[in-house]
Amino acid sequence: MERERKASAQRRDILIAATERAQASGFHSATMDQIARGAGLSVGQVYRHFENKDAIIGAVAQARARKVLDPFEHHAQGEPVLETLLRDAPSALRQARDSKVAALDLEILAEAERNAVVAQVVHDVETAQLERGVEALAPFRKPGWTDDDMVARIAFLGLILDGLQLRGARGSTAAPAAMERAYRDIIAALFG
Repeated sequence: MERERKASAQRRDILIAATERAQASGFHSATMDQIARGAGLSVGQVYRHFENKDAIIGAVAQARARKVLDPFEHHAQGEPVLETLLRDAPSALRQARDSKVAALDLEILAEAERNAVVAQVVHDVETAQLERGVEALAPFRKPGWTDDDMVARIAFLGLILDGLQLRGARGSTAAPAAMERAYRDIIAALFG
């Protein structure tokens, strides 16, 4: 039990160190030695948990994917997704404006062009977001909306957050309170 707890903690520390390196200078600039030092481990200890740097990058992408899917997980536990989206609007916007989160997401997308494992993670997240979104927001579906209409509305919501992330990475000066009001209005217009 203690051995498993220690291994889990080391794995978590490796992912944190790799994430920090990716945010600071990109995945390709990060060396295994830097990741190991950041995790407080030797390179050999890192290799006990991950086959190579690509495996670490894939695990970082998967960890980020879980955070992206959180609103839908809350829904699966019985919480209405529209209420979750509205309640979590300030947090979602704060994250979208966080340059470190934006840097990581952009690094993951860039890596997806070079790394088949990461490309699959990105594809799976997009597919899961759309599928879970259609299911979770089904009660708000208007008569006449096709499945494509629902997918488009959910994709549009994601597009807004992705765009906000890019603006946040560039140092957007839009007032957070005004952004929150606009975001809530957009959610209401899309699904209200």
